[in-house]
Amino acid sequence: MPTENQYKTDPSSVVRPLAFGAALFGLLFLVAAKAWAVNNAAAPIGGPPSVTHTVNLGPQLPGRIISEKQVIANHGSTKMHISKIITSCGCFGGDLRPDVIPPGKSATLYLKLTTHHTPGAYMVTAVLYGRTGSASVFRQYRFLYSVHRMIRVSGIQDNPEQSYYLNLGSTTAGAKPIPYRLTVTRGGYPAPWDSLKCSANAADLALDLNQKGKNNWLLTLLPKNLAILGSQSYMLRFSFYQKGKELRYHFSEPVNFKVRGPLEMEPDSVFFGAVPYGSTVVKHLQLVTSATGEIGKGRIVSATSTDPTHAVASIINGGKGLRVAFHAVHVRGRTTGRFLVTAEYGGSRYQFREDYLAYVGKQRPKAKVR
Repeated sequence: MPTENQYKTDPSSVVRPLAFGAALFGLLFLVAAKAWAVNNAAAPIGGPPSVTHTVNLGPQLPGRIISEKQVIANHGSTKMHISKIITSCGCFGGDLRPDVIPPGKSATLYLKLTTHHTPGAYMVTAVLYGRTGSASVFRQYRFLYSVHRMIRVSGIQDNPEQSYYLNLGSTTAGAKPIPYRLTVTRGGYPAPWDSLKCSANAADLALDLNQKGKNNWLLTLLPKNLAILGSQSYMLRFSFYQKGKELRYHFSEPVNFKVRGPLEMEPDSVFFGAVPYGSTVVKHLQLVTSATGEIGKGRIVSATSTDPTHAVASIINGGKGLRVAFHAVHVRGRTTGRFLVTAEYGGSRYQFREDYLAYVGKQRPKAKVR
């Protein structure tokens, strides 16, 4: 049986890194949940002013809109005034009718939830604040649900112990591209779709999806750009169809592979982490020889950023390393980009793509001077 600790909350501010190198990928969690009749209203809740009520919505389709209602009864001797409803994320909204409940009467809390598009187990909350007489009213509703995978790609399972991105392994710079053939099968949730399509977020990854059976497809991936060293990360998007009509939900699968050469950058991706607004975070990278894992005879000759306003790279130690800095000014939320690095070794030049990820918090308001 799943417990509430297995569910992750779903605030709009949670950072969920996607395809920016293996070091930046998180783990997605999925647990089985009891089926629950979504359209049935819960019994009226009375008792003390402070109440926490948990509802298990069970397994759901990604991107589904769920309408739910809860009946709130006032068993006290004075009117209950509800002044505020706060939900845990933008995917969740609530409305109470009426907001003043006389003694012995009840009101209905109407809730609307849009389920997450990523597989996992989630918890969203709605909290009601108010007063009854001189006492405060605090009512919290916790809704648990899980999103099952619509498909499985080459054995990627709903397993908390496995990384959720698809790792294609490594290849050598300048080598002839080798197609990767992956099996795609239906997931564990009986979704109402009969066909699917797949696309990539960049032309550097060619793909072909062919149906081999009723519930089985063959996905062929062909990396095109094998001249840039380091980790290459892309996002696969699977679109679902029913009788030729595209459905409103989709499924995304990060895919990663690595191009190896005589040199490597360590680390091969940069995670600046949570950066307070207005501050600067600095990280260091070094150029090493692949065969020994040590700083070799190569040197970095140039380094540029796709966003020089916020992310800046400078060469240090005579070309043996990089100092990369992220400036958290005039930017909020999750920010991604990359550094393009050129290095020389043995009379040849090599390029690296260093992806980075940062999350910038809210700007604090300035204190008023009186």
